[in-house]
Amino acid sequence: MNHYGNIFSRLNYMGLLATFNASAVVFGAGKIGSENDRPPAAYQLSQRADFAEALIGFHTMFNRPLINSRDESLCGERRGDGPRLARLHIICMDNTICHVGTLLVAGCSQLVLAMLEQGCVDANLMFEDPLGAVLAWSHDPALQTRAPAVSGLEYTAAEMQAALLERAKRFVEAGRAEGIVPRAADIIAVWESVVGQLLARDYGALALRLDWAAKLGMIHRAMARRPDLEWASPELKALDHRYSSLDPAEGLYFQFDRQGLLERVASDAEIERFVHEPPADTRAWLRANLLRRADPDTVADVDWDEVVFRFRRESGGGGWREYDYIKVDMSDPRGSTRLECGAAVGRTKSLRETLLALGGEAETYGASAEAPQANADAAGGDSGTSKEVYDENVGPEIR
Repeated sequence: MNHYGNIFSRLNYMGLLATFNASAVVFGAGKIGSENDRPPAAYQLSQRADFAEALIGFHTMFNRPLINSRDESLCGERRGDGPRLARLHIICMDNTICHVGTLLVAGCSQLVLAMLEQGCVDANLMFEDPLGAVLAWSHDPALQTRAPAVSGLEYTAAEMQAALLERAKRFVEAGRAEGIVPRAADIIAVWESVVGQLLARDYGALALRLDWAAKLGMIHRAMARRPDLEWASPELKALDHRYSSLDPAEGLYFQFDRQGLLERVASDAEIERFVHEPPADTRAWLRANLLRRADPDTVADVDWDEVVFRFRRESGGGGWREYDYIKVDMSDPRGSTRLECGAAVGRTKSLRETLLALGGEAETYGASAEAPQANADAAGGDSGTSKEVYDENVGPEIR
């Protein structure tokens, strides 16, 4: 986003983002009990609310903030007079599995950030104590707890989501999300439907769409069959964990899904396609297609904003080896798309030809010279080794 600094320099911008992040607990994954020395809770909406310990900060492993200020764009250096891109690091949201809940976490976040970028900020929606609000709301699956805003009004989490939705809806209807948030009108429609069910406390409908509600219904059914079970019973905690297991044979979410008990927004075929195919309209398309054409030993370095390949030259006397290193710039996350690069990838026969056709920069190094190496610490430790990144992008089915 282009107005990244405004979030941290303008109180009303930061306050509105904190309000959204806090009230988004209603899209959470749910869990039994409390952690991190928080007050006892039988069940709560969010798995991460107990760990929100600061309003703003750059830490991710301790003293976790509601708004993370880590400034890592992963977009390379700013070029020319173009806007400085930024990436907002969001760590306060749960990892969700339900389709609708996941869509809302991603889609509503995009809409709120688009509103902030354009200065569409209602300071009356700021909370006096966002950290206190997120904890109180998460610990109340009855959805009745209220928290005070600076305006003096008090809101439940669902009511605050409704207030944010109302402003986002006007924003989208005015065309201000056009070209910024894909399918913004569809996001608004789902958001409005779920908020209505939250306000009505329609747990049956919510259980089709949100993890915390699906899990809560499952636990209530187990307690009805086993009157001896209590919230502290290890059997219930085991159910809690098993719901979220990513093993399709073990995870209770997947069992519910196979029985048609959960609402979907994507088909199995669409999910399978995206497991193996990158989105065509981001730099992921070019990165994946280059790695598919490369031998693993050719991959020297893979980072968010560049990929480096090496090609061995003929050996000289005395066993001296030289390598050509070719770097492809991918600074713009919205660039290097199939539309931009598909022709060059399609008309060239070798990886080297492709890289040069894409404007790759070539440098030659001897075996004893300092050359680019795979950097596992680049981008905060997310890059991994070249071999790992190759496997991740190519995969056994494609390779």
